[in-house]
Amino acid sequence: MRWIVALAITLIGAPAGFADDASLDTLLAELGSSEGEQRLIAAGELAETKDTRVIPLLEALVAGQLYVRRDDRTVVIGRREGRGYELTEPLTNTSLGQAGRRDVSRISLKSAERDAVRVMLVGLKLSAGDAVARRDALDVLMEDPASIPPAVIRSRLDAEQDRGARRRLEALSLLATLEDGEPGEELDAVRGLAAFSHPAVRLRLLAVADDASAPEALRDEAIASLKKIDGRQRTNQGIQTVFFGLSLGSVLVLAAIGLAITFGVMGVINMAHGELIMLGAYTAWG
Repeated sequence: MRWIVALAITLIGAPAGFADDASLDTLLAELGSSEGEQRLIAAGELAETKDTRVIPLLEALVAGQLYVRRDDRTVVIGRREGRGYELTEPLTNTSLGQAGRRDVSRISLKSAERDAVRVMLVGLKLSAGDAVARRDALDVLMEDPASIPPAVIRSRLDAEQDRGARRRLEALSLLATLEDGEPGEELDAVRGLAAFSHPAVRLRLLAVADDASAPEALRDEAIASLKKIDGRQRTNQGIQTVFFGLSLGSVLVLAAIGLAITFGVMGVINMAHGELIMLGAYTAWG
């Protein structure tokens, strides 16, 4: 499976591409007609086109939602709908109507093959122009930072413009250093990770802090970084609490002002005022 990792690395460093429809149709047909290693190779060739239209197709393959229609051997995406499937065209997302269970056969993958396609997806998403897709791919990589060489991460970091994706790349670079770096580099990486609140960062620091075989200095630094992250999270939660309190308080103040004005003018409390308060609150919240 080394060629899978090599392919993902190539995709990470390359910009998104666009393949002609005829080439994609040919590769789709190969994916639907092949088995085992050949099916994986076909999926890799689809990813190698660097065409972002392939992303939903590979996601469906991983999710077990990619099928071959029996009558014409067309590859389709199928989602359960009642007793059958709602079919869509994999590249254009065009609806192809419904089909029964006996009308389609699923393109299945073994566990290791599914993991390999996930690696392809990560590389393909990182080459995509969509910043959200790149962030999602980086979130996956942060769970296993050792799977991508630090040199590739640094090259991608130099080219990345999106702030959210860049922050993830910086954290990923530090996590990779923590995995494979020298003792001095590991300490610097742990210190640097204190600036990130991503769940994967916190879990890795917890693992270092609880690792009895790790150097004491590294464990102490991990505990210090965790305290900084927890302190920042408490501060953010406090700000949110104050904001929500002010929002709720403003509604109650407006209600009180309305009741006071109504009572001052009419001399009686308007018992229908509560309906107007709720209407205003729902309007402001929406």
